This record gives sequence, C-alpha cells and structure tokens, in this order.
Amino acid sequence: MIPNDPKSLPESVETMPDIIGNEGFLLDNPLWTTLKVLLSVLILFTVFFLVLFLYRWLKRFFQKRKELPPDQKALKALKNITSFQNDQSYYINLTEILRDYISDHLKIDIKEKTSEEILAQRELPSFGNLDFQTWQGFWERSQSVVFGHFPVEGSQREEDYGTVKIFVENSQEKKT
Repeated sequence: MIPNDPKSLPESVETMPDIIGNEGFLLDNPLWTTLKVLLSVLILFTVFFLVLFLYRWLKRFFQKRKELPPDQKALKALKNITSFQNDQSYYINLTEILRDYISDHLKIDIKEKTSEEILAQRELPSFGNLDFQTWQGFWERSQSVVFGHFPVEGSQREEDYGTVKIFVENSQEKKT
C-alpha cells in the first residue's frame, strides 16, 4: 500500500533496512551461481558446434570446387592408363573409367551392372560414329579378357582405347 501522506515516506535509504537487506539476494544465491555455470557451458557448446558446422560446410564447399568435371576426370584417367599393363588389368581399368564416366556425366547407373545387363537394356547412347555394334564388341571383348583371360592384339587395345576416348569427347560435346 502506498501512503498518501508524504511525511510517512522514508527520508533516506538508511531508513529502509528491509529493502536493503534483499538487494544482494539474487547475486549471492547458490542457485544463481549454478545457473551462471550452466549458461556458460551451454554457450560454449553452442559456439563449439557452430564452429564445427562451419568447418564442415566450408570443407565440403571447397571440396566440391576442386573436383574435376566427369569428362576431364575420365580423359585424365585415360591418359594414365599404361600400355605396359597386362590385358586383364588394362581392360579392368578401361571399363572402370567408362563406367564411372557414364554414371557421373550421363547419370545412367551402370556401375553395378554386368556387361550383358548393359547391352540387354541398350542403356548406352550412341554419340559420334559409335553405334551399338561398336559398344557390343567393346563390352564383350572386355568381359572375355577380364574373366576368360583371352589375349588381345595391341591394335585391338588401341582401338578400344580410342572407342572410349571418342565416346567421352563426343558425349561431352553433346551434353553441353
């Protein structure tokens, strides 16, 4: 209740001991100290997770920028194939490059399919002067070399290398 008479109001702070005694209540309370510690820990965790999130986002952002386009990646891998490899490893590498390129660039999922499944569905588009018979010959030959251990002549290896290279170069031009 607020008194109406101004003479009944206290003259100074010293005459109000009941209010002065409660002044430090909140700051001296052990509950307030616990609350301050919990808030500090919460703030530290929040800052930690924000920094972690920012680090991962930046890492992914710059990693995406460093990746080569699928056609450049395939052409670079083709340049790194050595003709000194035995036939089996040569054709394993050649078909792996081609499968990766088709999956990444043309968005046709053939990584886990056999050559027979690929040819049966006729999933490979023809670009340039490469027709279905050329592809059928390449896939059948690569399978017979890899799994049947049949040797191939050097000129056939060069022809198959050229087939894959032409496909990558022509499909890149047609896609853009």
